[in-house]
Amino acid sequence: DLSTSAGMDVLANVPDVLAIHEGIVVSAIAMGELGVTLIVSHGDYFSVFTDLEEATVTSKDKVSAGDLIGKSMAGETSEYKFHIEIWKDTEKLFPGAWISCE
Repeated sequence: DLSTSAGMDVLANVPDVLAIHEGIVVSAIAMGELGVTLIVSHGDYFSVFTDLEEATVTSKDKVSAGDLIGKSMAGETSEYKFHIEIWKDTEKLFPGAWISCE
């Protein structure tokens, strides 16, 4: 159900995770076996990336749309996988409109 989804899993052929919009990195936290969680502020909006192998940015870094911000974990097949959430203040939004599948 998209109206209650807190995000989506993204499968890709390459490990690169790119910023979806210009912003400032709020945090990049290693969560053990859960991988790295990365939060980027875009004013009133936040993008939250989880299941990352590594972050290539650190707290307070400025990013532009399309900048490399991390590397995703290998999935169960030959694909790479990460999770993304979009938040406006405390409201969760479906991230499909924010990401590019190029």
